[in-house]
Amino acid sequence: MTSKSRTVGELYSLREVTRHVTASLSGRMARRIAACVGVWMLGAAAAQAATITAGSCSESAVAAAIASAARGDTVVVPDGSCTWTTGIAINGKGIVLQGASANGVRITNNATYGISVTEDTIFHTEIKQFVVNGSGTFILMRPHASPNDDGKAILIHHLAFVDTRGIRAEANRGVIYLNTVDGSNTLNANLEFVQCKPLSLTNSWRTPSTMGTNDTTGESNLYVEDNTFTKVLQSVMDFDDNCRMVIRRNTFTNSATGSHGADTSSVGGRHFEMYDNTFVFSNYGDCTGTQTMNVPFFYFLRGGTGVIADNVGFQNMSSCAWGNKPALNMTVMNLQRNAGPNACWGAGTSGGARYPAPRQIGRGYVTGTGVDGMGRTNDAFTYVGDSEPLYIWNQNVTPALSDYGSNDCSSPDSTSNYIKAGRDYILGVKPGYAKYQYPHPLRSGSGGGSAGTPAAPTNLRITS
Repeated sequence: MTSKSRTVGELYSLREVTRHVTASLSGRMARRIAACVGVWMLGAAAAQAATITAGSCSESAVAAAIASAARGDTVVVPDGSCTWTTGIAINGKGIVLQGASANGVRITNNATYGISVTEDTIFHTEIKQFVVNGSGTFILMRPHASPNDDGKAILIHHLAFVDTRGIRAEANRGVIYLNTVDGSNTLNANLEFVQCKPLSLTNSWRTPSTMGTNDTTGESNLYVEDNTFTKVLQSVMDFDDNCRMVIRRNTFTNSATGSHGADTSSVGGRHFEMYDNTFVFSNYGDCTGTQTMNVPFFYFLRGGTGVIADNVGFQNMSSCAWGNKPALNMTVMNLQRNAGPNACWGAGTSGGARYPAPRQIGRGYVTGTGVDGMGRTNDAFTYVGDSEPLYIWNQNVTPALSDYGSNDCSSPDSTSNYIKAGRDYILGVKPGYAKYQYPHPLRSGSGGGSAGTPAAPTNLRITS
């Protein structure tokens, strides 16, 4: 592992000067001096960022390189093939971790989580250029703090996942782009390239939507864009507890995605946006299913709200091998499933008598005065949600409504009584909605450096 040197004495001296100067001042002027000096120091620190090359691609060598790195540094993993079994951590120290070449670092990840990353509050941690397989999940993204989400987005790109799980996002921000996922050898496995499950971020249901340009910073949602998914049949992405997710400009080839509601999960997904994607179903005309894949749906939605718009190929599928399959399948699963915080909701009633179920499709946060079908504003877990319909436009699709169909609950009601067109979902453009800037602006820089730190200011002037 290479060594590095730093010249930071002047930064610490400047801190002392700043402390003494501002101690003699008060109010707005002191705060302005401290802020200006702080920005200068960030620029100076970024200018001194080092590149550290790990001794090999082994866990121990990569962990040692990360331990020696400072905020803003780049850790390069040399080409090679290695198996990881315990995983490594990047804990609140924004760095760039990258493979030496595009396809040269191949990791068989058998650790529960190959890389556990906690957000930094200043720099955007960045991970890129690895080829991954194995039995574990490669990256775990954690927020800097809970329930307030005050970290900096993690950037994950140019990774190749082969028959393995990719990312578990417990933070409600980040940009995941230009990755490839191939599930050809594990067709019936639940690979979940991205599982978005920020369970600790309980404010998600207690604050207004950040869909579209309501995300004023680009760091209030998890953005998944320009990725390619091939033969991942059982949910390449999972929109889950408290999640705010944007799924755009990806290609789903014989691949499905899905979500969790407040059924088997405690809270369910808050809101999603799925637009400008391309969906491909390959019907080879065989009736045996040896070539045509059994894609069960393109999107299985179980709760929350969102928008679906302008996707290409997002239409129902039909084949001799597997019959008719819906592009969009929607359900209120806990009507007929004995699971989650509100199991067997409305059992013994009919006709939607207990509408709405907490956090079902078409529920969100608007005024804070919404109630569920039992008249409650909260259940045991969180706010139950006001009416906030799902909007669908520029899609040649009629949503399919399905039931769990088990014997878990006696005399259950049906999804068709709880999800209604014009009330819970609307076939039309969402009023006031505009898509967030594409490509995501954080893609223009490298995470630990230019995307995370402003340039040092010049010609500063303090005014009273």
